[in-house]
Amino acid sequence: MIKYIFTISTGRTGTHYLSKLFQHIEGVKSYHEPIPIMHAKAMRQFLKGNTRLMEKKMPEKIDAIKKLSEGAKVYFESNHMFIKGFGWYIPDYINPDEIGVLVITRKKEEIVASHIKLDATPLHYKGWDWTITPLVDYNLADFPKEFKFQKARYYFYFLQLKTMYRPWVNKLFGRKEDFKPEYIKKYEKAMLDWYIDETFKRGEQYFKTYPDIKHLEFDITELNDPKTIEKIIKEFDLNVTIKPSFYEALNKRTNLDPYAKNKLKIA
Repeated sequence: MIKYIFTISTGRTGTHYLSKLFQHIEGVKSYHEPIPIMHAKAMRQFLKGNTRLMEKKMPEKIDAIKKLSEGAKVYFESNHMFIKGFGWYIPDYINPDEIGVLVITRKKEEIVASHIKLDATPLHYKGWDWTITPLVDYNLADFPKEFKFQKARYYFYFLQLKTMYRPWVNKLFGRKEDFKPEYIKKYEKAMLDWYIDETFKRGEQYFKTYPDIKHLEFDITELNDPKTIEKIIKEFDLNVTIKPSFYEALNKRTNLDPYAKNKLKIA
């Protein structure tokens, strides 16, 4: 029986909303990116091939999961850091037969547009603690052919955003505070396209590495259908009950601005 459910996604795919829905299921304790989130420095170093900090933080993560799941039949955590770090260590602490993973997808152009709207791109400070950047030690998805020398280009463009195109500098030169030259915008979009492909390819790699871990895949559009949740409960053999309040929570949008300063958590 599945006792722990995690998610694989790129962010901006409805996982926060899904965590809210699971809060209306009797027997489930549901959380969205609970502390420690396992993002920022630990995630960045892990993706660069330096696993020491991630491994050091794992006991803290496992302790948090145990405390947050006390008294529950099922623990649900929607956190797109799972595939970018801590998820690779979870089977060392939890029996793979007790782990379920939901892969949440969305049209690529919609994910890209949502990230760009929030400035949460691999090149921007709002995104580089949360997304996969070209600084990875290896990549599964091919980088766009029109952008060569990925690491050098990334550093060069990132430096420009930190200096020449900072909001106060833009304002000083009479530009809009969020101004960016078109070549950087084009690069950011290309990197988001790559990031999405890279994320789901790492998901495929994860299930090849851990074939005993059961997983289901859904598009964001399916999350508003009660049958989707019913399928998850059935396929994962969950001994839980949907509350009447669940149906009231359907179609209520959440997490519209997760990068607002009062919501951004560093862990």
